[in-house]
This record gives sequence, C-alpha cells and structure tokens, in this order.
Amino acid sequence: MSGLQQVRAGEMETLLLECLRVPPAESAVQRLPELQEHGWQELSELAQRQGVASLLYSRLQAAGPVGQRSAASIQSLRSSHLLAALRATAIAAQLKEISEALRGRSIEAIVLKGAFLAEAVYPSRALREMLDIDLLFDERELPAAVEVLRGLGYEATKPFRVDAVLGVHRHLPPFFRKGAVASIEPHGSIGEPGRGLCADFTELRKRAIPFEAVGGSPVFALCPEDLLLHLSRHISYGHQFDFGLKPYCDVAELLRVFGEALDWSQVVERAMRCRIARGTYLTLRLAQEWMAAAVPDSALAALEPPEAAESILPEIREQVFSDGTRSARRGLSTAVARMLETPGLRARLKLLFDGIFLDRKVALAYQEAQPGPAGIFSYYFQRVFGLLWRYGPLLAGSLRGDASLALRAKRTAAIDNWLALD
Repeated sequence: MSGLQQVRAGEMETLLLECLRVPPAESAVQRLPELQEHGWQELSELAQRQGVASLLYSRLQAAGPVGQRSAASIQSLRSSHLLAALRATAIAAQLKEISEALRGRSIEAIVLKGAFLAEAVYPSRALREMLDIDLLFDERELPAAVEVLRGLGYEATKPFRVDAVLGVHRHLPPFFRKGAVASIEPHGSIGEPGRGLCADFTELRKRAIPFEAVGGSPVFALCPEDLLLHLSRHISYGHQFDFGLKPYCDVAELLRVFGEALDWSQVVERAMRCRIARGTYLTLRLAQEWMAAAVPDSALAALEPPEAAESILPEIREQVFSDGTRSARRGLSTAVARMLETPGLRARLKLLFDGIFLDRKVALAYQEAQPGPAGIFSYYFQRVFGLLWRYGPLLAGSLRGDASLALRAKRTAAIDNWLALD
C-alpha cells in the first residue's frame, strides 16, 4: 500500500469514527457533503466490514441535511439497515420463544451482550448487528436447558457431554435450527478460569437486571458493571481486539443509558480482582477516544497499568481496522498466531500436533455416548478436518510467505503478551 493510500485509508477510518459518535463530530458533518460518490462507497464498505453499517446509516439520518443524500449515495447503507432490522426482529422472536420455553421449565437464564444491548440499550434493535444469542445458565441447569433447545428444534454443531464440556470450556457448542436467523450459544460460565468475571451464576444472577423488551416475556441481563467488564474481557482477552468497532459502540451506548447510575468503584475493583484490568483499561480508553463514551478520567487513571499503553495502542488500531473482511469465525486466534510466529517448520508442526491432539479429557468431552477408542478416533478425525477448514487458508498463506499474515500474527501475539502482564 502506498503512503498516499495509507493516509487516505486513515482519514476514512477517522471519518467513520467521528460519524459514529452521538452526536456526530462537527468536523465529520462538515466533510460529508463534500464526499463524492466513490467516497461514500468507501465509507459504506468500511462500515460494512466493521459491522456498523446500520448504525452509521442511523447516525447519518439524524445528522440533518446529510441524511438527504441521493439514494444512490447511501443505498448500500440503507439496505444494510433494512436487512439488520429484519434480522433483529427475527432474533427477538427467537429470544422470546426460548425465554418462554425456559420459563415453562423454571430455568433462569441471563442474556449476554448483543441480544440485551439490541433490545434495551440501543435506540433501535436494528442498530446492533449480531449473529448469535449468548445465554448464561447455572451449570446445574444446563442439561435441562439443552433439552429445552432440542425440544424447540435446535441441534448442536457436534456431539458433546454437558458435564465433560464444562470441565474444559466455558460454553457448549452452538445450537442451530433450520430457518432460524441466529445460533444459540449456551454458557456455563463467563471467561476463562482465572480470568473473567470472578463470580458464579448465583452471584451474577443476584446482581442481574430484568428487562421486558422481548414481547413482554421477562428475561435477565448482567448488571451494567458486570456487562461493561464482560464486554471488555471479550474483546481484549477473548479476541485480542480483532473484532471491529462494535464493542466500542456497545460501551458508548451502555454508558449513555446506564452511565449516571454505574458504580465505577465496583468496575475498577472487579477488574483488578479478576485480572482483567489491562483489557478493561484499553477497551474503555478506546471507547472514550473513538466514540466519546462517557468514561470518567478517574476510572481510567485507576485502571491504568504501570507500563505505558502508548506502545500497544497503534497495534490495536491496526488490529481493528486491518483486513476487516474476514469473519470472526476465521479470525487469527492467539494459538494460531503463536504458531505462525514460531520459527522453524519442525517447531510449528509440533505446535500443530499438540493443537490437534488435545488432552484426552478434552476429547472425551465431545463424545455424547459412553466414550471408547472408536469415539476418540472419530473426534480427532473430525477435529483435523474442522481445523483445516477453519485455519487452512491461514496456514497456506504462511507457507507462501504471506507478509500481511506474518504481520497479523506478530501483532496478535504482541497484544496478547501485553495483556498477559495482568
């Protein structure tokens, strides 16, 4: 990419960030009418890649004269908005159906992230694009919750045993139903062992807040403090900031609705205690800088790590905006990034072998029937092909000496190393 293209790309990124603020930055409002058709197309494509096209369309419509652009200029954004509205309505119907079925079995669930944010935080559910519904259950009720999902026609992507999976992962495999818009991801905990929200379901449920935005069917969500920490942990430790702009919009909208009542001392205390302070600091700082989120400077000062964050912030911006066309499903995981960063084919093959042939305990977790040699063999056979399908293009690129892939791997590993100092 030439220097001129880099400057232009950076300017378009800045313009998008300024447009997503509430209200949009004055500099953006002044510049937008000067954009030519190709400029609008670039802005639209960038918003699409970042998963905020519908939100951008709404912000532009609210900006007065900017919203009166010709249909050709913002047709793709308008189409994204209409499609997001249809998807959001369908997802709300799914959530209502599931919550009513769970209530019929006296099973409580806490709705995580997108499904709650879309219904109770954003001005319109169409503004928060999402692909799945994350539900947190008491581990003891997960088997019954699985029965409810299967009774509604949902099936998991692979066989598993609930008790065994919870020993190695925080959530079960995704559940799909033919014709359904969103998948369902049942969780038994939030975060990884030793790094997440340091509370079991009972404690989180005590702090949870009810909302009745889904057709009058009562459901629960994490309290604002816990949700803010969960969003920060998910984007930082969970994805090394390789997840687009949605998380920062989420933080800004959450604080717009709950900011005045939010107990920042609890946010700081829980972040420190649960060893997610660095990721929380970076997420809140970027939300403040990019989206003008109402994050108190005092909270940032309390969370700021001893080592200056300035060295890692450019890496994070590059992580957010680079190669945004890939979906999270094909994202560069930390494990894969470390493998690509490891010098020497033999060392890489060893890491690959260790990644495929996981501990027997993990393999047994995904055998629904009584496990045996045949079951273990079947699991590993499926795992090999699953990993090749998911990460094959990345490995092929590495073997070709793909420079951009090498940079992505180096960046992901650097961010993960910085976060690990917590």
